[in-house]
Amino acid sequence: MPTHKRTTQYTTDEGRIASVVETVAGDGSLSYDNDATIAGAAQIEIDLAFPFADVQSVCIVASRAVTVFSNAVNGAGGDTLVIPAGGVLSWNANDIEACPFTIDVTKLYVTNGHATLGILAGGLRIRVLLDVTP
Repeated sequence: MPTHKRTTQYTTDEGRIASVVETVAGDGSLSYDNDATIAGAAQIEIDLAFPFADVQSVCIVASRAVTVFSNAVNGAGGDTLVIPAGGVLSWNANDIEACPFTIDVTKLYVTNGHATLGILAGGLRIRVLLDVTP
């Protein structure tokens, strides 16, 4: 059974006051890693499809600032997720906030807005944990 684990630490000037490891289980997972630099690509298309209601955990890590659109190149009819350079979008079913995907995903489109920069090798990683049990 696949799992995702997220570790959260909270530290102040007085020291660490919390360290929590959350484990979320599912019965299916999807992933994407760009293995090579995608030079001159302002936008890439990623074949990941999943029902948003089945999402138990999602993590998107980007070395450069990117915008992730679901279902259409401009996000129409889908969701728009903005990831800052060196940032992480991390969500799981234990969070107070709703899942960042609000509609079934048929495809993802990722843009960094700069055709000349491209997307660095290893600079984009996506993980989705699903519970597809009927």
